[in-house]
Amino acid sequence: MGRYTLIDDYLIDPKNANYVELVKVIKCFHNDDDRLLVPALFHLGRDGRMRMRYSSTLKPRATVKMMEVTPLLMKLRGHSYNIFESCFLLLHGIGLYIADASWPLFWATFSLIAQFLLLVILMYYNISNTTNVITTNGLTIVVIVITTVFFIKLAFPQWRGAYNFSALFWKAGFSEITRQFKFEWLLRKAMLIINILVNGVLGVAVVAFNIYFQLIAENVNDAILNGLSLLFILKIDDTLKPDWDEKHFDRYLAVNVHHYITCGCVGGWDRGGVQVDIISKSTDEDYLHLLERSDGKAHFILTEDNHQLAAAVFWSRRDGMNEQEKYRIVQFCISGENGQDLFNNIKKFHCVQNDKLEYHELGKLLLEALNRDDSKKDSAEVQGQPVRVVPDSRAVLVSTSRSGHGENSAISVDSIVSTSSSEVSF
Repeated sequence: MGRYTLIDDYLIDPKNANYVELVKVIKCFHNDDDRLLVPALFHLGRDGRMRMRYSSTLKPRATVKMMEVTPLLMKLRGHSYNIFESCFLLLHGIGLYIADASWPLFWATFSLIAQFLLLVILMYYNISNTTNVITTNGLTIVVIVITTVFFIKLAFPQWRGAYNFSALFWKAGFSEITRQFKFEWLLRKAMLIINILVNGVLGVAVVAFNIYFQLIAENVNDAILNGLSLLFILKIDDTLKPDWDEKHFDRYLAVNVHHYITCGCVGGWDRGGVQVDIISKSTDEDYLHLLERSDGKAHFILTEDNHQLAAAVFWSRRDGMNEQEKYRIVQFCISGENGQDLFNNIKKFHCVQNDKLEYHELGKLLLEALNRDDSKKDSAEVQGQPVRVVPDSRAVLVSTSRSGHGENSAISVDSIVSTSSSEVSF
C-alpha cells in the first residue's frame, strides 16, 4: 500500500472503505497530513466523467468537507472524553441511538447539576459566612501555591479538550439530516454548550475560588481538604463517562465524522462552489497509479497573486538504490465561489505550515523553471547545498555540487507541468 492509498480508496468508494480506521489514522496525523491533502487535491481535480464511473464516489463538496474537518480532527489526538461528549457522540442524528443514550443522558444531567450546585453551595456558604478569618501563615501560602498550580494544570487541558471537541462538531455535528430530528439536534447543541461551560467557566471559577478557600482554612489540614473538595467537583464529568475503551470512542467518533462528510454527498457531481484544475500532462488514470506507487512525503508551495490561487505539490522518488533522486511536481489552480475558503483550509495543514524553508525555496525554483521556456539558469540553497536548474529536452535537472567531496550529483524533476494555453517544453 502506498502512502496515499488509504485516503484515495475512501474518496473513490466511501461505502466500502473502513472509515473507522480512516478517522483513527487522520486523528494521528501531524506533519504527515499530506497523506490526505495530496489525494484530496487530485480527487477535486479529476474530470467528472472519469469519476462518474464510480457510482459511490464522493462529490467534491464532500472532499472539501473532509479537508475542513481534518485539521480539527487532528487536535483530538490523545483526547480524554467526558460524559457530555459521550452523549453527543451517541446522538449522531439518524434516530438510532436515542435508547442507547438514555443512561448517559441521565448521568450528564446529574453531572451538570452536581458540579454547579456543589460549587455554588461552597461559594455561598464560605463567602457569606462572616466568621471566616483569613490566615496568611507560611504553610498555608505553600498549599495555596501548590494547589493553584495544580488546578491550572488540570483546568487548562480540560478547557482546551472541550474547545477542540466543540470546534470540530460545531462544524461537523449538524448536517442536513441531523436537523430533521429536532429533539436530538437540540440535545447535541446543548451538550456542546454545556461541555464548554463545565470545562471552561467552571474551571476558571474553581481556580479563582481555590485561593480564597485556602486562605480561610483554620490549619494546613483543612486547606488540603478544601483543595480536594474542589478537585472532586472538577472530575465528576470525567468519572461518570461510559466505561468504553479507546476503540469504542474511535468508532462513535468515526460514525459522526463520516456521517457529516457523506451526508448528501455520495454519487452525482456537485463541485460545491470549488473548481480545481490540474495543470499537468498526465491523464487521470496516471494520478491514481501515481498515488498507489508513491511513498515520498509531499511538499507544498502556495501562491496567491491577483486573486489567482494555486497549490504546487512536489515530492521525491527513487527507482532504485543507485538511481538519481527525482522530483515530480503538479500544480493545482483553485477557483470558484468557495475557492478562497478551500485555500485557507489548505494553509491549516501541518505539512504546509511546518515545511522546511529549504523545500520552500526548492519549490519556488522548480515552479519558475517549469513555467518558462528559455535556457536561463537559476540557483538556490537546498539542504545547505548550492542548486541550479538546467532546462533539458526531457526534464529539469537540479544539480547539486557537494563541496569537500569532489563529486557532483543531479536531481531530476519530471517535466509534467504545462500551462493551460500552451505546453512548456524543456
